[in-house]
Amino acid sequence: MRRSSWGAIVLVAVVGCAGEQPKTTDDTTADATATAEPTAAKTSDMTDPPATAEPTASAPATVEPTAQAIEAGPPLVYEGLKLTLTAKGAKKIAVGKDGVVSVDGKSMLQFVKNSIQDAAGKTMLAVAKDGSLVGEVKKKVSFNEKDELVFAEGGTMAIGKDGTMKAVKDKESETFPMKFAGVNDKNRRAALLLGMMMLMTSPSEKGESPPTTTAKPPAK
Repeated sequence: MRRSSWGAIVLVAVVGCAGEQPKTTDDTTADATATAEPTAAKTSDMTDPPATAEPTASAPATVEPTAQAIEAGPPLVYEGLKLTLTAKGAKKIAVGKDGVVSVDGKSMLQFVKNSIQDAAGKTMLAVAKDGSLVGEVKKKVSFNEKDELVFAEGGTMAIGKDGTMKAVKDKESETFPMKFAGVNDKNRRAALLLGMMMLMTSPSEKGESPPTTTAKPPAK
């Protein structure tokens, strides 16, 4: 799969490919403690003993939450999806009834509730109730009312009636070397997340298939 300008936009949208994640309140406090310089003067330099300050009562500090909890979206529908990477040497990708995404019978990803996870069970991308993507996301990506992906960098990504995944920005468009089968209005979001994962994980310069490992079974 050839890395293109549109492929770069997809990669920039995920944390693992560019930039660093914002620090939490705990991280900021730790940094401030580590870099603070001592301010107390040495007692050997003092001619008079310092005055003893009376303790004053103070209210405990209140830490305000920095972000509201994100409400999860409904479970993704993935039944019936099939995908073929059309780059040279690529193989067919199947989605099982249990949500496991496999290449030649070897698991590499898995749909779990409203998310798609890697083989180790880590959530890579999930859909919130408002249609936005969360997880390994750096810049805003969200679904619109047509179930197209809309990128903060501009442009949209969608799967056509012929099963091709295409990106459109301004007057330019690009069709990616992959083709879906069995896509309908119910599983379109799952198909686009799978397509995103293929762009993120495929070593496209050589047209090789993504690495395969054994996926963890879904929680009962």
